Amino acid sequence: MNGLSEETLAVCFAKCSRSGETFDVIAKELSDEKSGKFHEKWVVGYGHSSVAEHAVVRLAMENVSLLAVEWIQDNRLASYTEKSSRYQIYDKNRYVIPEDVKRDKRALKLYKNAADGLLGAYHEMIEPLNCQCLKQLSGQEYSEAKIKGMCMDQARFLLPAGMMANLGMTANARVWEYAISKWLSSGIDEVIDMAKEVKKEVEKSCPVLVKYAAENKYLKDIYFQQITNHKLQITKNKNKKPVRVVDWDRDALDKIVASLIYKKSFGEYKKIERKLKAKSKKYKIDVLKKLLKNRTEHDRLPRDFEHIYISFDVLCDQGAYYDFKRNRMMTQIRQDLGVENGYMMPKMIKEIGMDKKYNEVIKKAEEAYFEIRKKYPISAQYLVTKAHNRRFLMKMNLRELFYFVRLRARKAGNFAYRRIAMAILEEAKKKYPEIMKLFFEEKELDSRGSIEKEYFYKFV
Repeated sequence: MNGLSEETLAVCFAKCSRSGETFDVIAKELSDEKSGKFHEKWVVGYGHSSVAEHAVVRLAMENVSLLAVEWIQDNRLASYTEKSSRYQIYDKNRYVIPEDVKRDKRALKLYKNAADGLLGAYHEMIEPLNCQCLKQLSGQEYSEAKIKGMCMDQARFLLPAGMMANLGMTANARVWEYAISKWLSSGIDEVIDMAKEVKKEVEKSCPVLVKYAAENKYLKDIYFQQITNHKLQITKNKNKKPVRVVDWDRDALDKIVASLIYKKSFGEYKKIERKLKAKSKKYKIDVLKKLLKNRTEHDRLPRDFEHIYISFDVLCDQGAYYDFKRNRMMTQIRQDLGVENGYMMPKMIKEIGMDKKYNEVIKKAEEAYFEIRKKYPISAQYLVTKAHNRRFLMKMNLRELFYFVRLRARKAGNFAYRRIAMAILEEAKKKYPEIMKLFFEEKELDSRGSIEKEYFYKFV
């Protein structure tokens, strides 16, 4: 079937549900014209959208802002690879200037002065940071990549959301159609322009499957709805706790063990659960230990753990959130980018004597943000740095929580997201002490407190 277009391949796979012929025989009967008519009738006309999942398109996206990348990656069923801010130095001249800011001379001057100040300091601190990293690793074995990673982990806090990045995205036509509609409904000029270009490119491979992707008024209302009951709005947050549990399943142990027993039984789940409630906690823990005794740290937990959900209200620097957004097997509800919750300063910035400069350029960016926000609230977000704190809700099941912590709390990872991963683990342990004890030993990971003490100078 080599040489067939993506839309024709999709039809070929779709026809196997009604035809007893081999795929090669089915493929010989098809053409791009026939496939287009099939998609118009069955996928578009009758809503058999799953057929579109067999058509896959890969796109390279260049010179999109970090703010736009958030919209791009806000699609679960796609794959992304993005320019790293840990192993690459960002060009100080490559940042997006929103169109409404370009047309306003005063706003443009504020915007450019703020962005240039941040990026000037970013580049100025790279060499001193590099020297400090070498000093810290004196006498140890290290690679050039490790030094660069350590250095840029500190410097990237000053990168604003307007910085340009490149990324690759792979998705099927069904995902592309929904993504394009979301982007066209975003209300952000850059994202809308990008969506129009993406649609043209995807149409080259899938002319029928995405041609009806358009702005969606329903989605636009969701993204820009105004909550009129101001009594419910809180603009200042005195509580700076990084992670707070806001909801969780109270009967986690019973639910997990009942599910494990259920799949080897022929009885009703509720009856198993009722019988299990009469058993001791020790009995239930022993069941878990026996079934999972051969599990290694590289093995995923069974799906039974997906029955248990826990929700967190997280406050962390935008740099950490920017990495967390790629963990898509969870529900994330993020607040807009802003400077209202303060910012973070890594300890190494103080150690190289650039703390004053760091504070100056961030304060300058904040002043510009507040001025520009009066007229252009969306465009002001481009000046928010990775140092600034952001709130988001994060709901995940226990299976994903174990994976998330294992991935994000590893000592080789960035210290900012390690801090939050450990805070999540510490809060989850309070709710599920018996379960969490089975999988995490304190000696394996650094505590949140030790990470903060080692890597952070100030929580502003």
